[in-house]
Amino acid sequence: MSYPDVAYGKKYERGLTTTQCAARIRADIKEALRTRELPRGLKVSVRSDYFANGSSIDVRVTALPAGWALLNPERVRHDVLTPNVYPENLARYTEETTALLKVLQAIMDAYNYDGSDSQTDYFHVNFYGHAEIGHGLEHAVWEQMAAEIRADEASRASA
Repeated sequence: MSYPDVAYGKKYERGLTTTQCAARIRADIKEALRTRELPRGLKVSVRSDYFANGSSIDVRVTALPAGWALLNPERVRHDVLTPNVYPENLARYTEETTALLKVLQAIMDAYNYDGSDSQTDYFHVNFYGHAEIGHGLEHAVWEQMAAEIRADEASRASA
């Protein structure tokens, strides 16, 4: 049985621990904030974790710049008005949030390698991980937008 080639991130170094990778990811994020590749006012948490036969790094956005549009308004409206119907073509995040997550993921991926083949259930990575919006931040924004939508619908119904 042959496995796919391993794809190495451009900053991958053999022998670095997941904790050391997380420290370098933090430094790269700090540099990206300084050079404005990432927006000012962005706050990010980088945490590493170890578990049986592996490790992970989670990069979570915990605060966004003032005025940042996090969630797609059409998707929130759909979720509020038709909560049990999955929207086929409505993105969860705005394009700018999706782009931000891609930049953070790329920073993290630079220290990883991947030789996985999911079709054969073979996983071979330096560490598992992903970039995401922190649940507390996303929930707070969603609740605020949902409240505005409900208020708007109530005023339309009473008019």
